[in-house]
Amino acid sequence: MDDIFGLFSQRSGLSSSVASMGLSLVSKFLLRNAEPQRASGFMSMLPSSITNMFSNDEKQRFTTTQENVSEDEVIDQISKDCCNGDREKGKQVYQEAVKVIREKTRQRQQQGHQQEE
Repeated sequence: MDDIFGLFSQRSGLSSSVASMGLSLVSKFLLRNAEPQRASGFMSMLPSSITNMFSNDEKQRFTTTQENVSEDEVIDQISKDCCNGDREKGKQVYQEAVKVIREKTRQRQQQGHQQEE
């Protein structure tokens, strides 16, 4: 399994199973809010360990429909599902998840550019 879950678990202080749930929620949020073409590109940069958590219907929805989900909505969901209702902890988990996802997608993008050269 990709080290993204271990890295996020370590940084967020969540167990690995809860960390994977948090990363999944944040990834879905980012994909739902992206324009379909950007969502498709973003999904290709995510580690397969994350994209494999999405159903085929979800993947299709990400690449055909842009939604308008608020950051507060995803933080509330993380707080409820991952942090025993602690909204402040949910906000920290959200922010850390975004950082980890950005780092990992940037690394994959750089690796892709190096392979093209």
